[in-house]
Amino acid sequence: MAADAGQLAYSGADHAGAPDAHCLFAEANRVPAGGALAGALVPLMVLAWGWRGAAIAVGLAALALALLLQPIRARLDADRDRNHRVVRDLAAPLRLVLRDPAMRRLSFLAGSYSAVQMSLIAFLVSFLVEHVRFDIAAAGAVLAVAQVAGSRDEFSGVLYRARW
Repeated sequence: MAADAGQLAYSGADHAGAPDAHCLFAEANRVPAGGALAGALVPLMVLAWGWRGAAIAVGLAALALALLLQPIRARLDADRDRNHRVVRDLAAPLRLVLRDPAMRRLSFLAGSYSAVQMSLIAFLVSFLVEHVRFDIAAAGAVLAVAQVAGSRDEFSGVLYRARW
């Protein structure tokens, strides 16, 4: 199980098969850091180019990043097992969760936390613009701060994870 967690986190494993903590830390920070960057930049792009232009710019940035990473892709995939199939049995993880009460509770709590976090990300800027009357750039800045700051109780945010 630990090796699978390491593979999911794009990390190597130590000699005991446990995930590499440094790589898990990096994985845990990419999403909030990317959300902070998007929160800061996308509203400015919307102001400059409209929502369609901002969407195209984000897509082009993703494409450019994929192209820039191609020269080092072989090195990043060096420890990849080409014979390992990611999906063997789609129902196996569900069966695992359903048969273990602790896993059911953990899965429910993780899903609930994700739903709250996604709701914040999805609606914070709109709420601040429509109801609090922030301009879109200020609302995006608030989203960036919310993504980066987090708190110990939320287990969220780049700064808390950096302390961890």
